[in-house]
Amino acid sequence: MLRRIFKMVVCTMSVAWMALNAEAQTKPEAKGIEFRIDTDVYVDESKPPIASTKTLFLRDRVIECDDAKQRAMILEYSTQQIVLADLATHRSCRIEMASLESKLSSLKSQMTPEQVKAWASSEMPQDAGNGYEVIQSDNLRYQFKTMVPRNAELATAYSEFADWSVRVNAIYPPYKPPLLRMQLNQYLGEQRKLPIEVRLTDLRSTNATPVVARVLVQEMLSRQDQERVKNLDAVVASLKTVTDQDFFQIPAVANSKPQSAK
Repeated sequence: MLRRIFKMVVCTMSVAWMALNAEAQTKPEAKGIEFRIDTDVYVDESKPPIASTKTLFLRDRVIECDDAKQRAMILEYSTQQIVLADLATHRSCRIEMASLESKLSSLKSQMTPEQVKAWASSEMPQDAGNGYEVIQSDNLRYQFKTMVPRNAELATAYSEFADWSVRVNAIYPPYKPPLLRMQLNQYLGEQRKLPIEVRLTDLRSTNATPVVARVLVQEMLSRQDQERVKNLDAVVASLKTVTDQDFFQIPAVANSKPQSAK
């Protein structure tokens, strides 16, 4: 269902790949805190979540685990690389952060003012009532609730991670439009807030049902979390390293030349 929401925009991804201010982030210092964020995603709130992830924030990296899909994404700030691991197929790939940023920058010139308006907001988030704030473009709307963590570093770390995750999911499948979400991430980082609920609505559909992400913040790592990290490190080290094209099974020609906006 999530993939279907954005399927219509895959052929126009040159429209959606560039945030308004997606400058390369500088290499951060080692962080002094460790914590975990659990996220459940619903397309029908009366049913179980369709996706669940656990994101472990360590002092020098971030690990997002999707146990159901047997996949993991690791942001290695020390090497400035993103490692994608598929435990089911015993494969992994490494993506240079600088390379990912370069691909986004190369697509920025393809955007027209009309395309920016379709996928990005010209306004700051507004109070929507009932504890929600809202930010929207012509095509998408995010409604969200937030919390202020006791340590502002949690919000900064989350915002950084969320931006890199958005970039990966824009350049590679599932090709999610990133502009509006990156604006939301920037706002959360600047306000030192963490999301506790995010509702995404595709405004192009007259009967759109929002995709709901519910977030639970654990302000420290448990012993089980530490064991998960050790086990995952051992597994990832044993995986076969492949190219990003092979990892996502992207045809070389399609990957080398993005489709033009229509």
